[in-house]
Amino acid sequence: MKLPLAIVVLLLPALASAEWRGVDLSYVNELEDCGAVYYDADGKPNDPYALFAEAGANIVRLRLWVDPDWTDYSTLSDVEKSIGRAKAAGMQVLLDFHYSDDWAHPGKQLRPAGWPPEDDIEALSLWLYEYTRDTLARLKDNGLSPEVVAVGNEINTNILVDVEVDESSPIDWPRNAQLLNAGIRAVREHRSRTGEAPQVMLHIAQ
Repeated sequence: MKLPLAIVVLLLPALASAEWRGVDLSYVNELEDCGAVYYDADGKPNDPYALFAEAGANIVRLRLWVDPDWTDYSTLSDVEKSIGRAKAAGMQVLLDFHYSDDWAHPGKQLRPAGWPPEDDIEALSLWLYEYTRDTLARLKDNGLSPEVVAVGNEINTNILVDVEVDESSPIDWPRNAQLLNAGIRAVREHRSRTGEAPQVMLHIAQ
């Protein structure tokens, strides 16, 4: 199966001096396990990370689910494999914390099953902080630190809730801010503790 190549231009205000040509390769491991083969322009099979790097991509976006019980992909161990491939190809990494066991997008921001209830904001904030902190620490220990961290994915509605909602539902801004700031704090403390300097991204859909 031949799969097309596509490159998306990504501009981060915090890194205004650089142009980021990004690609989301979260599906690559799963596709290859299903038998997919990536080809270059001459029709020769090649590693997809190498193909994108050769085509000018310089950052790879990877999604991370907390503890999915329906797939073996986009878990931390799977993401570690992908980060290693990206770095081997000379590209940097944008790690996208979904803070969910499943897809997180506008109207669907379901908290991980093992996390505190949505109405216990203090416990939930601490859990999010520690999860982010510990994940970044593990990645650093394995030489896999990301250059950019997205704190949440498509956060157009309330995050870490128990049920899906309409995309036009009002946002509890103090609650959302407390949760997002917990993740941001973990990233900034990681900077201070390690000397690394991952950038923070907040991802609003559309």
